[in-house]
Amino acid sequence: CLVIVLIGGNDILGTTSAGDFDRELLDLLRSAAAPGRTLVVIDLPLPPLGHWFGAAFRDRAGEAGALLLSRRILGKVFSKPENTVDG
Repeated sequence: CLVIVLIGGNDILGTTSAGDFDRELLDLLRSAAAPGRTLVVIDLPLPPLGHWFGAAFRDRAGEAGALLLSRRILGKVFSKPENTVDG
């Protein structure tokens, strides 16, 4: 079973603190983890001074045993017109 975790950027752009994001990301990954599952976390582009969110992605993915996939790879997938249906 493959579980892909791709979180939208509203928390990062909104009022969510980095500490809250960090805790909630860990809770999410722990709830998704189970024997026989492979977790993949996709990080997001970060705003200026958003390095704490990037650290949360790296640290919590590692703690949960998840693979961290760079947003650059995801960007290459989405940049091909045949890979999206909404443009």
